[in-house]
Amino acid sequence: MKVLKNTCGILDSAKYIRTIPEYKTIVIWNGGHGVHVYYIGGEEPEEIHFFNVGDFSKNEADFREVKNVIDAYVKTLKRGLN
Repeated sequence: MKVLKNTCGILDSAKYIRTIPEYKTIVIWNGGHGVHVYYIGGEEPEEIHFFNVGDFSKNEADFREVKNVIDAYVKTLKRGLN
Protein backbone atom coordinates (compact mmCIF):
# COMPACT_ATOMS: atom_id res chain seq x y z
CA MET A 1 0.00 0.00 0.00
CA LYS A 2 1.37 3.39 -0.89
CA VAL A 3 2.17 5.87 1.84
CA LEU A 4 -0.31 8.73 2.02
CA LYS A 5 1.38 12.03 1.34
CA ASN A 6 -1.62 14.04 2.48
CA THR A 7 -3.69 12.44 5.22
CA CYS A 8 -5.72 15.63 5.76
CA GLY A 9 -5.37 14.98 9.49
CA ILE A 10 -7.60 11.88 9.44
CA LEU A 11 -5.04 9.81 11.33
CA ASP A 12 -4.19 12.42 13.95
CA SER A 13 -6.72 11.36 16.59
CA ALA A 14 -7.25 7.75 15.53
CA LYS A 15 -7.62 5.21 18.32
CA TYR A 16 -7.84 2.28 15.91
CA ILE A 17 -6.87 1.94 12.24
CA ARG A 18 -7.53 -1.04 10.01
CA THR A 19 -6.14 -1.15 6.47
CA ILE A 20 -7.67 -3.08 3.58
CA PRO A 21 -4.88 -2.89 0.97
CA GLU A 22 -6.67 -4.75 -1.81
CA TYR A 23 -9.41 -2.09 -1.75
CA LYS A 24 -7.06 0.85 -1.06
CA THR A 25 -9.17 1.54 1.99
CA ILE A 26 -8.64 2.35 5.65
CA VAL A 27 -11.15 2.12 8.47
CA ILE A 28 -10.66 4.54 11.35
CA TRP A 29 -12.22 4.83 14.79
CA ASN A 30 -11.43 8.06 16.64
CA GLY A 31 -13.35 7.18 19.77
CA GLY A 32 -16.99 7.83 20.45
CA HIS A 33 -19.38 5.80 18.31
CA GLY A 34 -18.49 6.72 14.72
CA VAL A 35 -16.37 4.64 12.36
CA HIS A 36 -15.03 6.25 9.15
CA VAL A 37 -14.07 4.39 5.99
CA TYR A 38 -11.73 6.16 3.53
CA TYR A 39 -10.64 5.36 0.02
CA ILE A 40 -6.92 6.18 -0.19
CA GLY A 41 -6.20 5.44 -3.84
CA GLY A 42 -6.33 9.08 -4.93
CA GLU A 43 -4.38 12.22 -4.14
CA GLU A 44 -6.25 12.74 -0.86
CA PRO A 45 -8.32 10.40 1.32
CA GLU A 46 -12.03 10.35 0.46
CA GLU A 47 -14.59 9.26 3.03
CA ILE A 48 -16.78 6.63 1.38
CA HIS A 49 -18.70 5.20 4.32
CA PHE A 50 -19.56 6.00 7.92
CA PHE A 51 -21.32 3.89 10.52
CA ASN A 52 -22.02 3.93 14.23
CA VAL A 53 -21.19 1.26 16.78
CA GLY A 54 -21.76 0.70 20.45
CA ASP A 55 -24.19 1.42 23.22
CA PHE A 56 -25.32 5.05 22.95
CA SER A 57 -26.14 5.19 26.65
CA LYS A 58 -22.37 5.22 27.12
CA ASN A 59 -20.06 8.06 26.18
CA GLU A 60 -17.89 5.88 23.97
CA ALA A 61 -18.09 2.46 22.35
CA ASP A 62 -16.05 -0.33 23.89
CA PHE A 63 -12.79 -0.97 22.01
CA ARG A 64 -13.44 -4.71 21.75
CA GLU A 65 -16.90 -4.09 20.28
CA VAL A 66 -15.48 -1.57 17.79
CA LYS A 67 -12.80 -4.02 16.68
CA ASN A 68 -15.34 -6.83 16.29
CA VAL A 69 -17.71 -4.66 14.24
CA ILE A 70 -14.85 -3.45 12.03
CA ASP A 71 -13.66 -7.05 11.56
CA ALA A 72 -17.19 -8.03 10.47
CA TYR A 73 -17.35 -5.02 8.12
CA VAL A 74 -14.04 -6.00 6.50
CA LYS A 75 -15.14 -9.63 6.17
CA THR A 76 -18.38 -8.51 4.48
CA LEU A 77 -16.51 -6.15 2.18
CA LYS A 78 -14.14 -8.89 1.13
CA ARG A 79 -17.07 -11.17 0.36
CA GLY A 80 -18.54 -8.47 -1.87
CA LEU A 81 -21.79 -8.29 0.09
CA ASN A 82 -21.78 -4.59 1.01
